[in-house]
Amino acid sequence: MKKHIIFLSLMTLFVLACTTIASAYPKATDHAKRWQFDFDPGDLAFYRDEDSGDGFWVMRYEVTNNTGNDRQWTPNMELVTDKGEIIVDGKDVPRDVQLRLLDVYGDELLKSQSNATGKFLQGKENAIRGLVIWRAGDERAKEIQVFVAGVSGDTADVVHPITGEKHKLHRVIQLSWKVDGPLDDLQLVPLPTRPVSGGTSTRRLTTDDRDAINGDEVVQKWIFR
Repeated sequence: MKKHIIFLSLMTLFVLACTTIASAYPKATDHAKRWQFDFDPGDLAFYRDEDSGDGFWVMRYEVTNNTGNDRQWTPNMELVTDKGEIIVDGKDVPRDVQLRLLDVYGDELLKSQSNATGKFLQGKENAIRGLVIWRAGDERAKEIQVFVAGVSGDTADVVHPITGEKHKLHRVIQLSWKVDGPLDDLQLVPLPTRPVSGGTSTRRLTTDDRDAINGDEVVQKWIFR
């Protein structure tokens, strides 16, 4: 009988702890309390290196500093799959693959992630266009999420209800895709372009373009992580 009482007590504490965590977890909105950059993601693509046969996830983006102050652009973008993988951008991506992809897109203002990092001046004329590459792991993945950190100055402090440990969360963008069909059908093709001051800017694929390569539109939201 005592064992049953102890078990029920532990279960009650566990349920209460989970409820407390859920209710105390901060909710992010579309509006920053401090500052946020304007981040425009491109479509997720898959690239197969002809020499090695290795696969890579690829995404381009454009980010603009309209915060009212010059800042630093130090992005961190993790790709998470439904196979339990967490892949850091740029890790184990050969230099020749980066150069080949930059050449494929043919955009003189497009920068690799390492070259895009640094002082970030204000205004559309100083917008940064970056290329993010992740080495693909399990190619059976059907759900892809990318967490973009470094786009907002908002943070939230949380305390674990059981251990009492303090954790600082950062406001990030969560991008989500579903993959339909074989990865090699997600062809890597240059996006349409439009002229802007200082160069050429890429734009998002149209619905017809996206359907032609079996790509789904990205779902985007702000979260604390």
